[in-house]
Amino acid sequence: MLEGLRAGSRLRMFTDAFFTPILAGRLALAAHRLLELGARGVLHLGGEDRVSKHEFALRLAARFGL
Repeated sequence: MLEGLRAGSRLRMFTDAFFTPILAGRLALAAHRLLELGARGVLHLGGEDRVSKHEFALRLAARFGL
């Protein structure tokens, strides 16, 4: 997505598909903590904000001045 934005490509993003992105550092800390607690099985970790792919692309573009 970032490469496409930097290249000035027209991106087609969903407005009705949502996810909860998480920063890699926070994900690593959370995973480490879960291991310390002895968590087992399949776990889902996500960020605090629910955003559409379209909204994420807009935020990414703004963050990188694109």
